[in-house]
Amino acid sequence: MKKLSIAFFIILAVYVTGCSTVHSKYIVGEPIQDDLSEKFDGLWEFDRDICYMKYTKNGELRIAGVEWKETNFKLEEMTVILTKCGEKNFVNLLDLEISEKKDSDYLFAYYSFISENSIAVWKPKVDAFEKAINNGEIRGEIIKEKHSTSINITEHKESLCNFIKTKDMGELFDLENPTIYNKRDKKVR
Repeated sequence: MKKLSIAFFIILAVYVTGCSTVHSKYIVGEPIQDDLSEKFDGLWEFDRDICYMKYTKNGELRIAGVEWKETNFKLEEMTVILTKCGEKNFVNLLDLEISEKKDSDYLFAYYSFISENSIAVWKPKVDAFEKAINNGEIRGEIIKEKHSTSINITEHKESLCNFIKTKDMGELFDLENPTIYNKRDKKVR
């Protein structure tokens, strides 16, 4: 069963109940200040799902989709924060399920435009961030359960960004298995 269903569009449909995750107390990098509406505004497709995106301001990207729930359609909406750490781009989603239990907590992924109308998104490698915590490279906690591991990074955003900049992206993110999103139209009004 998907967590956050359509709302999880940009972070990937990998965070399924029982799967391992990487969270950060802070967003990764600094919010992008450029107007990205030309790049993001429109209808996007991945797999067999469709969502609308609308860039608002200060790195905020609104995403909406419609999902069938029992006998009715249900609108799913969310805001993600687009950030930059060095020359790399990240998307950050406030995990509402976790943030209700404690201070804010963000799921994050690395993304890049691979063409004018296509984005590749890569999830973090749980084992790489677990190793970094165990080696004292970043602060955080590791919660192991029967079928999953949860990595909760508590490192401040500047230190986390500096850590990421010292690593090869393939070391920290699953570059071999991107999720590709394709833009289908130009504008969301």
